Amino acid sequence: MIPTNISWLSIDECLCPEMDNICYHPSGYRKPVVCAHKMVRNISQHLSTPPPPVDQIPNGGAVCFDSILLLVVVLQICILLLMLLFCFCSLRLATRCHTYSVNARRSIARRTQRAAAATLTAFNSRTSAPPSNVAEPLAIRGRRVAHETATTTTTHRVLTAAHRNSVLAEQKKE
Repeated sequence: MIPTNISWLSIDECLCPEMDNICYHPSGYRKPVVCAHKMVRNISQHLSTPPPPVDQIPNGGAVCFDSILLLVVVLQICILLLMLLFCFCSLRLATRCHTYSVNARRSIARRTQRAAAATLTAFNSRTSAPPSNVAEPLAIRGRRVAHETATTTTTHRVLTAAHRNSVLAEQKKE
């Protein structure tokens, strides 16, 4: 509470922001400087009375806007995280499927090689001509073989066997 018996003096060079104000300071002191409107006559009484109540407009709209903005930002972050999680899961699934298909191809190739080797070994122990149902090898020791080479080799084997069979047939006739 400011005492009412203090006399206030006006200052010529006023630094108050409003144009209609006058700067005052207590007599005998340089500070505090008080800005008051020109219409105020008794500054001590004016300073001792509380200001009239001001009807404050609740800023519910601003609070609502801020909360909606925050909700939108959080929602965007959640969507981005979900997209990142989806990309990670689909990449893992694609990698797993690729690994399974590569392993399956290798397994089938190994089984085919073993079956072909077993069939050729079993047949070669009985006779030297290859059976008609044995598949031509497309790869020998992991390297691809040209189709002509495989066909030529098979044709040569068949011709050799036919020649041998014809020679054996002629020997039996004699």
